[in-house]
Amino acid sequence: MKKPKRTSDSEIVIYNQPDCTLPKSFFEGRYIPNLHPESLDYIQWWEEQTKRCLEGWSDGGHSVTPAYYYHLNFKKINMLDIKTNQVIVEHPYYSYEDQQLFEDIYWCRKNGNDGMMLITGRGFGKSFGVSTIVEHEFTFADVSECIVTGK
Repeated sequence: MKKPKRTSDSEIVIYNQPDCTLPKSFFEGRYIPNLHPESLDYIQWWEEQTKRCLEGWSDGGHSVTPAYYYHLNFKKINMLDIKTNQVIVEHPYYSYEDQQLFEDIYWCRKNGNDGMMLITGRGFGKSFGVSTIVEHEFTFADVSECIVTGK
């Protein structure tokens, strides 16, 4: 399976989307530092990750919503390794479709529209996206209610 490849120490070319290069700061949450849990560096690292999960992240002219940052860094999903035809569990790739889904949900919530219906074909990744929204709400909202249905 192809991983996002680095073009430099500061940027990553996104898998299957060669026209999109993101700074590696968008994926820093995937690499928890091997520091003592009571050290100042460790605490500051988690404070920064929490801030990005609450406020979103922008760097290099690109930005992601709080829930999408959480999705890219702290979620693992089932993916198919096309070389071995095996299902693996890995961090999701950045995709324009996911970016748009998380932006739409973010702006609906921000504008007071708490209800949203998403209709797509099979295989879009709705289950993973919606489960991320529920996890994000449960983790970062003081009080929340989430209802998920499907057929």
